[in-house]
Amino acid sequence: MACGIIAIASSPGSLQKSLGEVIRESLKSLEYRGYDSVGFAIITNDGKLVIRKSKGMIDSVTAKLGSHYSTAWSG
Repeated sequence: MACGIIAIASSPGSLQKSLGEVIRESLKSLEYRGYDSVGFAIITNDGKLVIRKSKGMIDSVTAKLGSHYSTAWSG
């Protein structure tokens, strides 16, 4: 079993794109390796840990988790 891990450390307003876009693009770049699931964890500005994960490729997981996935990515 293999996994790909990314890390993003930023302060509010420091990214040129939304945090969601950065996470999605980063995970998408790992997708070609054949991983069959995707997940991420973020700490919100108010200190809450948000975890989202599911089996499938990025696009199908986004469709499956819908607004809950997108909301966590809104950064």
